[in-house]
Amino acid sequence: QKETKRIEKKHGSVLKTIDKLDRQLYEQKKERNRINDQIKVTDEELANLSKKIGEIEQDVQTRQSSISARLRLLYMEGRTGYLKTLFAAESFTEAAHRMDYLSWVAQREHQLVRQFQEDLSNLQELKEKQTAAREDLVRFQGETQQTIKKVSGLKRQKRSVLVSLSKEKDAHERMIEDLQRSAEQVDSLLKELDRRFQLAQSRMRQPPGALPSLGSLLWPVEGKVVSYFGRQKHPTFDTFVTKKGIEISAQEGSPIRAVSSGNVVYADWLKGYG
Repeated sequence: QKETKRIEKKHGSVLKTIDKLDRQLYEQKKERNRINDQIKVTDEELANLSKKIGEIEQDVQTRQSSISARLRLLYMEGRTGYLKTLFAAESFTEAAHRMDYLSWVAQREHQLVRQFQEDLSNLQELKEKQTAAREDLVRFQGETQQTIKKVSGLKRQKRSVLVSLSKEKDAHERMIEDLQRSAEQVDSLLKELDRRFQLAQSRMRQPPGALPSLGSLLWPVEGKVVSYFGRQKHPTFDTFVTKKGIEISAQEGSPIRAVSSGNVVYADWLKGYG
């Protein structure tokens, strides 16, 4: 008894430890999925920014060429180039038209320079956003690596607990007791849910539906049956347990379907079952 108490004090409830690890593992996987979504959004943002930067750089190059050509022309004509155009008019009406034209050209050149300056400002802003997005991407990728390490650590810790469990018979018995208590909790829960169902049926004055016939239930998940209904010997704990149903081994993330029509009356964590 002293040895049993010592082991119980050392290990506590193995199911409780595994349940805690399962919850932590579940949260870390959710965090990993969240970070992966952020990485996807950031990748799309970088692609859009690169596209906009390319378009603005092309506009800047075009306007820069126009401004350079105009500056060369002004240099060749000198400061009196506009006056030469104006004084070359043969009449007052023609001079007025040339004045309007020169005014339009001046406004157009001013607009061209202003747009060029705006393009440069927008280009600088987009490049800063691009740099920030790349830094975020690197940070998210680092967080992903940290999360993967945490998940791997939790898996190793869970395996360590299971290995420790398999090495001590008294700890095995503790595990079986916990499993039996969990099974009793499930039985109690099922009875309570059945009582509620019967009560609801009686209130609605409707008889319960007929039970499905053998072989008519849908397959709940794609996988291999690894444990069957009834009393059988546990391969790890070297003791007999009573199975209240079958166990199916399926890949993580596989869709789970209801085996028959009905309403969900319980959906929560259950010790020993996840």
